[in-house]
Amino acid sequence: LVSLPEYQDILRGYRKEKEEGRRVVLTPNVMEYRRLESAFSSASGKNGTEDASSSSLEEALEGTIIIQKGHYDTITAPSSSTKSVRICKEMGGLKRSGGIGDVLAGTLGAFVAWNNILNPQNNNNKEGEECHEDGSTDDWMMLSCWSACCVVKKATKSAFEKKRRAMTAPDVLEEIGSVVE
Repeated sequence: LVSLPEYQDILRGYRKEKEEGRRVVLTPNVMEYRRLESAFSSASGKNGTEDASSSSLEEALEGTIIIQKGHYDTITAPSSSTKSVRICKEMGGLKRSGGIGDVLAGTLGAFVAWNNILNPQNNNNKEGEECHEDGSTDDWMMLSCWSACCVVKKATKSAFEKKRRAMTAPDVLEEIGSVVE
């Protein structure tokens, strides 16, 4: 995420990838998200207001899903017609520890893979087609992201209850299995 503002073209064009059934999920923390907003708003020539920055970022990143990590994790999926938003209000531990974002990324990878394997809508479609009836592919992807956030928050809370201030990311990783069960 640090180099994305410098190399914006990496993410531009994911509208086409989304149309082909492929998605990108970004997991910026608050500061990384602000840097992305600032970089994309200045590249588009819009002024630095929050609304202009957000709209520039959403336009540029259409086709991606953004999980803005924080006290509550906010999951957004900007698209040309709508903007889907889910919020994970699960309470995590009281300590922020380096590496928990990596635990989220791994958990997210597993949940998205399970989504692709288990979602009956995916199995009924030809490769690359999107579903938009009752259980759209976008909805399933958003649910996968939200679920991963909730699992990691619960695992963080459980690890913190056991280790208190000595908690580290490996302690959170140890709790993932019991939280999923």
